[in-house]
Amino acid sequence: VGYGPPAYLLGRTESDIPGAVSTVDVNVLNRSTIQITWSPIPQEEANGNITHYIVSVSLYEGRELYNRKISVSSHLQVIVNGFVGETPYVADVKALNDIE
Repeated sequence: VGYGPPAYLLGRTESDIPGAVSTVDVNVLNRSTIQITWSPIPQEEANGNITHYIVSVSLYEGRELYNRKISVSSHLQVIVNGFVGETPYVADVKALNDIE
C-alpha cells in the first residue's frame, strides 16, 4: 500500500479587532494648540493590517471637539488648534485595521 501525493491549501484567518495604542503623548505647544503623537501598534497586536488611526479630543465633560482619521502612511502625529486655556481635555488614539 502506498500514499499518493499530498494536496496543499493556502489559507488565512480573518482580521480581528486591533489591540490598544499603548503610547500616546500630548505636548502643549501654547495655550490653544497641542501636538498628539503615538507609537504604532506592534504587529503581533494588530490582528490584521492597520490602515488608519482615529484621533479624538473631547472636553473632560464629554463633548467631542475634534475627531480625525489619520492614514498610517502619514506621520504618527497631529497638531490640534482651538483650545481654551485652563480647560481640561481628554485625547485618545484608536487603531483601525482592514475590518473597519
